[in-house]
Amino acid sequence: MNIYTCKSKHHRSASLQSVSITLLLLIFSLVSTVQAAEFQQLVDSNVEQLQAKLDEMKALAPQLRVQLRKVRSRVEFDVRQIHAIERSISHSERDLERLIIMHRGDRFNEMRAHFLADSLRRKTRNLHAGENYVMAMIEREQENPELGRRELLEEYNQLQLHLGSYNQLMDECLAILNVQNEVQ
Repeated sequence: MNIYTCKSKHHRSASLQSVSITLLLLIFSLVSTVQAAEFQQLVDSNVEQLQAKLDEMKALAPQLRVQLRKVRSRVEFDVRQIHAIERSISHSERDLERLIIMHRGDRFNEMRAHFLADSLRRKTRNLHAGENYVMAMIEREQENPELGRRELLEEYNQLQLHLGSYNQLMDECLAILNVQNEVQ
């Protein structure tokens, strides 16, 4: 046995081991992905509840956007936070519409429903972060009570109220999705 055959034998066994480990990891990732996608189709009553929540969200969204634009013109607020809140509002409504359409139609896709629900969870998290930011700004402004600040604080409180209502609707939508999927 020469040195070249010895190296190639060890190299082959090492490459076979790495290939087998890679295949095992790939199989494991596919199995875990499929298990995570077990998302049942909603019953009609829950789809109707989601539609009612979406209608409430769409009715509240214009008021919330007006409040956000008023606040965005203020120097104190971070414009990126306001844009993130606006994006989360529009994306959450769009994702919820897609989810409702999919549940009403004949072509229900578990994987797509799982991704849409996950997207809704992320948007809800973003909206809660935006609400926390608004609350922190309100608290900071309340420390400096000036005569001109009272009107500004009223606008901030309106924004917080609208944002809280919108977040509550989003949480209720997620609760409808989670309750349905845990029961079945």
